[in-house]
Amino acid sequence: SKSISDFECVIMNRWGVQVGEFNDITAGWDGTDANGNPCPDGVYFYVYKAKADNGEKLEGQGTIQIVRK
Repeated sequence: SKSISDFECVIMNRWGVQVGEFNDITAGWDGTDANGNPCPDGVYFYVYKAKADNGEKLEGQGTIQIVRK
């Protein structure tokens, strides 16, 4: 089985401003910005790039929606 040797994920707001980043595939984003403040409700975009230990490159993107009550 292959495993991931390198991983990078960047989260941006609707204006393309980076609000989060992590480099561990088992990590996640807690919905806060770089200063630790909660990001406002809305849609955020993520882009990830990874490399498997066999050299295969993987990448993708998607959206996350924050709804706070």
